[in-house]
Amino acid sequence: MSIKKSILAILTGLTLNTIVHAAPYTITDLGDLAESSSFGNAINNNGTSIGTYLGPSNASQVIDSYGFVFDGSNFIDLGLLANSSTQIENPIQGINDSGVVVGYRQEDISSDNSGVFALRGFTYQNGVFQSLGVPTDSIESRALDINNNGIIVGYAKVAVDPNATPVVFLEKAAIIDPNAADPFTILGTLRADNTGRSSARSINNTGQVVGWSDLEVVDGLFDTHAFFYDPAGSATLEDLGTLGGKESFANDINDNGIIVGQATDSNEDTFAFSFQPGVDSSLVNLGTLNSDTPFSVAYDINSNNQVVGFSVAGRPRQANQPAPSHAVLYENGNVIDLNEQIDCPLGWTLIAAKGINDAGLIVGSGQINGETHAFLLTPDLNGGAAQQCPDITAPGTSDGGSLDYLLLLLLSVYLINRIKDSIIE
Repeated sequence: MSIKKSILAILTGLTLNTIVHAAPYTITDLGDLAESSSFGNAINNNGTSIGTYLGPSNASQVIDSYGFVFDGSNFIDLGLLANSSTQIENPIQGINDSGVVVGYRQEDISSDNSGVFALRGFTYQNGVFQSLGVPTDSIESRALDINNNGIIVGYAKVAVDPNATPVVFLEKAAIIDPNAADPFTILGTLRADNTGRSSARSINNTGQVVGWSDLEVVDGLFDTHAFFYDPAGSATLEDLGTLGGKESFANDINDNGIIVGQATDSNEDTFAFSFQPGVDSSLVNLGTLNSDTPFSVAYDINSNNQVVGFSVAGRPRQANQPAPSHAVLYENGNVIDLNEQIDCPLGWTLIAAKGINDAGLIVGSGQINGETHAFLLTPDLNGGAAQQCPDITAPGTSDGGSLDYLLLLLLSVYLINRIKDSIIE
């Protein structure tokens, strides 16, 4: 289907493929709006979902990234927001309960509209985009989350030395207040001299912020750790440490002050974690579906402390395939495979759950009919046990396996990219 036909279908009242079964969740296919893939990224407490869909690669192998909003009945197509020949951009990032969407898009920054483009953070509401601009000595900004007070977090690419030749720009975590005279507050890094990179990933309604930062360079190498920032506390970045390894990333914080993300252990295996400042003494490993191939990530946590993310699973859903990634729900100390919460005959493999609201609605991405689609899961309070898939393991293989192609695609979209330096001659 062409992009024009896809958009026409939306504008003329696209009928969503919602199938109701007596399982714990019903699933709504949010569709593939173009000729490539779509990804569900976040959902607010009014049930409005946001995400990204990809256009076809052109002759130059540039991947176009578009945004969408789904209000429970209709799609709003936000159009082309970013493109890249080196990575998949995911420009739609956050939404608050007022329906204000944040993300980033390409803007013409030339004084004569001559086509000099740079990525800038934006807000979107009721059909109107508002650029967030950039702070002093910066060329780029990205908005990654927004709370119900309208305060935004993300990062800006700031000059290390504006007078140097060439000028090197590094991303720095930022809090953005669009209504302030000086909207950007740069948070710096976990390094004593504030050098290196950092990014703010989430802000709760009390103003607490989490993200990641570079640490000190040792023997030419540097580690990356999750941080916590409380403007009502010490107003400095707090290093959250790891599970015993070198890296950690904080992805979300709820209004109870509980942080979730991913961190490595002493074997450098990656696990989803939670952490509550003032309560926990160290990161809490949330576990994984498969101890043979341990890899899990926590993306979002709601006010009921339900956590969603993904984990490498212990068995393939089809013969002769490696162990896939499965969307998971962490609840009451359990790791729940969301694929086992929907009926197998629906044909879905839920790959990653990216957002959950306080009513327990979940958005993410999965595979159906060989295509990657955004999905919406809705809890069915009257649902019973889901119809399970047969336990198929290819002869001569174990339940473990390498990460499949779709997981690698999702990782490139979802996980925190450590962006290379931008240099302006």
